[in-house]
Amino acid sequence: MEWLKKGVVIGFAFSALTAAGVVAAQQSEQQPGGAAGQPSFSELDKDGNGYLDENEVQAVPGIQMDSADTDGDKQLSQTEFESAMQAGGGGAGGGGSGGGGTGGGSQQ
Repeated sequence: MEWLKKGVVIGFAFSALTAAGVVAAQQSEQQPGGAAGQPSFSELDKDGNGYLDENEVQAVPGIQMDSADTDGDKQLSQTEFESAMQAGGGGAGGGGSGGGGTGGGSQQ
């Protein structure tokens, strides 16, 4: 009879783990874009022309069109977009420089 109790407990534990895995998989499918939840290139390319114009790029915080547009054609190719994302754009705090503190010393 003891083996039956252990089997039931193991069955419930397995069911709970399986359900948790299904929920996690569904949540990851609902979040488009990259790991940070940012939209993908194809989602941003609203007109479907294979490039992102300045209006489409504005949806991604941290990407500056003038620095990301390496060939100067006023639009981002997928390669330029991916390079800008890897360089720190599109994430929290991405793309800026820190302030210049003076330190904690006193002057005499």
